[in-house]
Amino acid sequence: MSKVFGILLGILLTTGVWAGDDKKPKPFKSHDLIEIPMKFMKSKNNPLSLNGSQILKIEKEIEPKLKKAHKEKMIKITKVEKEVIKALMQGKTKSDVREKIDQITSMKREALDLKLDAFNEFQSILTPVQLKKLAELSAKK
Repeated sequence: MSKVFGILLGILLTTGVWAGDDKKPKPFKSHDLIEIPMKFMKSKNNPLSLNGSQILKIEKEIEPKLKKAHKEKMIKITKVEKEVIKALMQGKTKSDVREKIDQITSMKREALDLKLDAFNEFQSILTPVQLKKLAELSAKK
């Protein structure tokens, strides 16, 4: 199962979206999973035609939960990364810090899972017409 997840994660992180005339691939950024719903929700022209109850649900349920949980996870990741750097600066080897590196990898995967879950929750709020429009807008990004 973890091998499949690793493959899927690799695909997500290496795929790009063609952007602009110069045809350079734009890398996937997991941060987009937080920004996309908020961008469409707060846009003046409301391209997804979100109604008041949809906006309220996003603002009250999805956004705070995601931002709080993700921020807490990122703080923990930064702490462990600093521990690894400190250990390496004190002469430890890669094999000495392997357990902490595995811990960082696991926590980053959990942080991405939080974003994916929130994005799925965002999509569940949308109507079929809005989902189609989201796909069209995302393809243009």
